[in-house]
Amino acid sequence: MNTTVKVVFRAYDDGEVVAVFPEILNNIGENKGYSHKASWFFIEYRKLMRVTRTAKQKEYIDLFHEIRGKGFTGLMVYKRARIKTKLIVQQ
Repeated sequence: MNTTVKVVFRAYDDGEVVAVFPEILNNIGENKGYSHKASWFFIEYRKLMRVTRTAKQKEYIDLFHEIRGKGFTGLMVYKRARIKTKLIVQQ
């Protein structure tokens, strides 16, 4: 994937870090996410923001490089981002 992709890294209280893509949604409006534990998943963005905190760079750097290795080369890291209101269907 050679285009710019917004990504937000969030951390749970137990230390697990997840990446969420606010502009990539499934057909029911959930955002695509990635973590070491769950691999790819979909989650409701606003709920995730309520139950997590902003991850620090030292916490998410390994996950960042792992995602880049999956083909997401144009990652733009944001602390928060507005979600798209238009649904994007993954091919």
